[in-house]
Amino acid sequence: MNINYYIIIFDKELVGNQVFQDRINRLGDSFYLLDGNIVLLKSSSTTREIYSSISAEEFSTKLMMVMQIDRTDYFGYMQSNLWGWLKEQPTNHQSNS
Repeated sequence: MNINYYIIIFDKELVGNQVFQDRINRLGDSFYLLDGNIVLLKSSSTTREIYSSISAEEFSTKLMMVMQIDRTDYFGYMQSNLWGWLKEQPTNHQSNS
């Protein structure tokens, strides 16, 4: 199973919505909450599968984007545990925010 990295940016109205959060929790091997409405995700699913999983039903009209990212080249100033999350090999389902 090939694990890819994704960034999910979603409508700020969904921040704190438990149903939405539960859908993200079930999506992949690991996720990292960058900001209230930005999530990095490790998953074997495709962008379409991820989007379909979290945008179903009551969230179908909410603004949302899922994009596969390449983590081979990145640079910046962020929380130190983000750099570790990006370097670690995919394991079991976990949140590291």
